[in-house]
Amino acid sequence: MTAHLSDGTVEDVTPLAVYSANDEGVADVDREGVVTIKNRGLTAIMVRYSGQVAAARVGAPYQDGKTAAISFPVQNFIDERVLVELKRLRIPPSPLCDDVSFLRRVHLDVVGRLPTRMRSRPCSPDALRPANASR
Repeated sequence: MTAHLSDGTVEDVTPLAVYSANDEGVADVDREGVVTIKNRGLTAIMVRYSGQVAAARVGAPYQDGKTAAISFPVQNFIDERVLVELKRLRIPPSPLCDDVSFLRRVHLDVVGRLPTRMRSRPCSPDALRPANASR
């Protein structure tokens, strides 16, 4: 770890910095900043020194060797980023799902629990319109 100090000097602060892994199930980092991958997945390594913080993403692919070509129809910049990450981790994309399944997955990701039966019902565009809106 190198610190660029306000007086223009550069100093090796490796033994003075504090290192930590966000997910110790994926990787460990020792006091010298050496990272050891323990399992497949992604994590961030945080480095702190003198009130400054930096992070590096590290990980191990989910599959060994080459995998079948990974692709899906890219429709926006988010799809582009997702595709890059899937290829990097060697994870095949899930097939497209219906609206109810998509809602359930998003609700679980955002809220942390499955939606109620009422919330997961498919609804028509008319059901989304406010009651006092003109038709």
